[in-house]
Amino acid sequence: MNTTIYLVRHGKTDKTKLVQNDVELFGNKEVDLDESFIPQIEALSDRLKLYEIENVYSSNFIRAKKTANILSKGKNVKVDNRLGERIGGTPNLDITPIQYYKMQFDDPNYKFPDGESINDIIARMRDAFNDILNENKGGEALVVSHGAAITFFLKKWCMVDLIDAENKIRRFSFRGKVFHEGVVNFIMCFKLTFNDDNELRLINFTIIDTTEKIKRFAYDSWFKDNYNSNSGIFLGNGVEDQMLINIGKRIPDMKEDVPYNFGFVIKRGTPSYVKFVEKYKEN
Repeated sequence: MNTTIYLVRHGKTDKTKLVQNDVELFGNKEVDLDESFIPQIEALSDRLKLYEIENVYSSNFIRAKKTANILSKGKNVKVDNRLGERIGGTPNLDITPIQYYKMQFDDPNYKFPDGESINDIIARMRDAFNDILNENKGGEALVVSHGAAITFFLKKWCMVDLIDAENKIRRFSFRGKVFHEGVVNFIMCFKLTFNDDNELRLINFTIIDTTEKIKRFAYDSWFKDNYNSNSGIFLGNGVEDQMLINIGKRIPDMKEDVPYNFGFVIKRGTPSYVKFVEKYKEN
């Protein structure tokens, strides 16, 4: 009996650049969501129907709790501190953030005083997931956490190689196949399928972003290996001007102004003009 967990990084925050060597860079600074990013969170929920999932979990940080609330369309969110971001501790000011990042990857037990190592994060995230999996056997749950916490948690089953410490570029592989190379972006969603023994057996992930941002890695081997260029979903205007999804047949609606909540579903190169409807369950 399989159990499915949708593991999502929180939405974009309104403070993403921190002062180098400041303690905030390594700690758990409380930062709120950037409200302009909320439509993308809603789009992820609608695309994957995450709002239909009854059991929703979040870290104790406001950015994660708000993301979980938006994704679930107001369902009760169970807060679990074990899903929180890495605790940085008291930094050594002689060590730059880049050096710190590399040292943690080189030694999974390395940490600052009062901080967490990679193995510490894996242990408490694993404990949290065991409880979540046991509460949802044979079903599904939605979990919202943080970039470093998700990255290091996935190291429990995946090979995660550090490619570029300065830009935090990592290569993720599962059972010998690369499925992502880059950062764990805001609202990146990993669909994790676990067996009865709470061991990961399958992993998928979803990226929702602008075509301009996706084009930055469109020629990377990991992306090309996992991406179908003849199928996709495109919201709003500009479907004729993009090159990510191949469209073999043009339809008149593609030349018109596309209103809010309208777009195109492309299957095998053939587009259909659709309206995306928000669905709510009745009590």
